[in-house]
Amino acid sequence: MSSAARSAASRPATRRPRPSTVTPRRRAALVEVPAPAPAVAGNGVFALVVVGLLVGGMVMLLVLNTTLAQGAFEISSLTSTQNQRAVQEQQLLQQVALEEAPDSLQKRASALGMVAVTSPVFLRLADGAVLGIAHPATAAPRSLPRTGPATAGTADAAAVDPAPVTDAAAPDTSPKTGPDARAAATPISGTG
Repeated sequence: MSSAARSAASRPATRRPRPSTVTPRRRAALVEVPAPAPAVAGNGVFALVVVGLLVGGMVMLLVLNTTLAQGAFEISSLTSTQNQRAVQEQQLLQQVALEEAPDSLQKRASALGMVAVTSPVFLRLADGAVLGIAHPATAAPRSLPRTGPATAGTADAAAVDPAPVTDAAAPDTSPKTGPDARAAATPISGTG
């Protein structure tokens, strides 16, 4: 038999209760514990972190301020360009209005050799009848511009006398009837 089995056999199967008198245990005397040393990261690491945060913040503020200033300059430039374009547009609109005026159109037409119609002819669309009698328009004689140097007091300047310009192809003044009369009535206006 093993020794464990022997010791188990030698023990009684039931235990007897101990007497009810318990002796109080003595507590150990309380002793003041010294304060622990503060656990602080090294002073150099803390200072480095704080300086890094400050420098990073300043760089971010500088970048933000520069970006905002650049945007403000761009907005100012675009606003001034827009104002210049608005002024230019107003000038062009005014120039177009002056060019569309009847006086301006008449001057340009006269410069091109066009003459005003003195006897307008109308075409009635309902039956195709020509109303009015077509008369050719006559232009006032124009003079040719002088060419070459013209100085006062020279014989050449007095010898050059511009002749009036006449239209080489004068329209036929005879009254026409039929389809040719309709073709001769060039200034068609109104819906009569």
